[in-house]
Amino acid sequence: TSGKKPLLLGWTTAESANHVGWILCFIAIALAVPVCIHQHEALRVAGVTLVLFLAGSFLNKNNYKFSYFSEFILFLILGPALCSGYQVAMGSGVDTEILVFGTAWGVAVLFLLYMVQFANLFETSQAGIKNTLTKMGFDKSKKFLIAWWSFFIVLWMVYHYFYASRFWLWFGTGILIFWSVPTFIQITNTHSPIGSDLTKVRKAGSRAFALMVGILMVELGWNIYTKLQGPL
Repeated sequence: TSGKKPLLLGWTTAESANHVGWILCFIAIALAVPVCIHQHEALRVAGVTLVLFLAGSFLNKNNYKFSYFSEFILFLILGPALCSGYQVAMGSGVDTEILVFGTAWGVAVLFLLYMVQFANLFETSQAGIKNTLTKMGFDKSKKFLIAWWSFFIVLWMVYHYFYASRFWLWFGTGILIFWSVPTFIQITNTHSPIGSDLTKVRKAGSRAFALMVGILMVELGWNIYTKLQGPL
């Protein structure tokens, strides 16, 4: 039962979850007000993010998970907008580096979304729900997932080429590619939209994402350590 969602288990209802979501949204806005007062650039970032959120909520009948336009909105909110807002909150301005990183991060987050869509491809297709993967079908979805994560690896390399040391460019990328190969193999070896293989694919994709986050954390820790050490 660990893989079942709270709605399926009866722990909550869709209406209750929607109300909680809006309450958390208003809390986030309230917490953002003091930051926006003291940091005017944060107001612009928050304003853009709010417009994107409202657009994704009201301009489409479906939610973030099942609408093409909302998937793009989700990419912007959890990618460039989130990373830019974090940097502004830390007292810095929005620059090219954070936008490139935010773009790569948004692509990685969407990869997780597409993995969930793939794992539920049969059910969503039977329900008539339209999203990126149901439109493509099973076989094209497999190629799309491999291409999408490969696209992320390219963005990873671009970011590290321009904004990181050569060590992390080659070392981090090497580990990421090495760990991504089993995910690609798992996707390729899945021959049916029904069965446990889809769950295995989703778990493999989640592990690849978790490894990427781990590499970033180690890289960040190393950079902080070297700056504290200073020149020898």
